[in-house]
Amino acid sequence: MTVDGAVKGPIREWLMANATGGRPVSDDQQLIRDGLLTSLMVVELVLFLEQQFGVVIDDMDVSEENFASVQAIAELVDRKRA
Repeated sequence: MTVDGAVKGPIREWLMANATGGRPVSDDQQLIRDGLLTSLMVVELVLFLEQQFGVVIDDMDVSEENFASVQAIAELVDRKRA
């Protein structure tokens, strides 16, 4: 799935401000596996995504697969916006 920068950009900015200490994140970097996202950070990121993009992310959507990378998160947002 192709996701534009209008979705990925804000996600990357949030991650840099809240998870990586300002270090850039690639589309495919494994955020949970590499220890960049904790469970508490995922909850905070869900709240950000809901406010930023006007989507509702259900409990069932909060999975390691959906939050594994910037690409996976952006695809989740796109699915929720459709």
